[in-house]
Amino acid sequence: KGICFGSPEQIGAPPRPGIYYEWSPQDGLSETNISNPFANPAQTTTYTLTSRSYGGGCMAKDEVVVRPVVVDNSISLLGKEMYCVGDGDSAVLKVVPADAIRWYRNESLITDENESVYRPMESGEYFAEIEKFGCTAVTERKNILIESPRSAIAYPPLYVVANNAVNMQARDFGSSLLWRPGTFLNTTNTVNTVFN
Repeated sequence: KGICFGSPEQIGAPPRPGIYYEWSPQDGLSETNISNPFANPAQTTTYTLTSRSYGGGCMAKDEVVVRPVVVDNSISLLGKEMYCVGDGDSAVLKVVPADAIRWYRNESLITDENESVYRPMESGEYFAEIEKFGCTAVTERKNILIESPRSAIAYPPLYVVANNAVNMQARDFGSSLLWRPGTFLNTTNTVNTVFN
């Protein structure tokens, strides 16, 4: 009997009056002295049921093999979780192949995406629901941020008198910047610089 790991399932049959029941081993069972306990073993386990009448009559034995199905819900990110469109970077999410895979973005099902590898095309919180042998597990969530570059601008020409320092300022956004060429600048990697 296959069960979803972490989801106890009842084994056995309804009790009959005057019968004593004993299950072994007791690992993973809710109770060992009833006819139909809940089983939730960590690994494949063969349970033996011994039954006999209270009066000490004939004894009968039966076995049931319980196989827990463990769904691998790991998710890996190939590439970057934050990137700019056109930089040649991307984010690719990958899960272990399974019977069924459903991808979600911001809690909404992404239709027609059921492969083990998915490439997000817009920003959002992504996760997958994975199904194997009727058991389902959900991956952790991955936040993907995809930004479009801001349009370039051209500053008007700046005329200066030789040997007089002039302050210059760039637009303030992004995580880093670089003035090029860096000739005659006191710094090339800050928003404000001095040309001399």
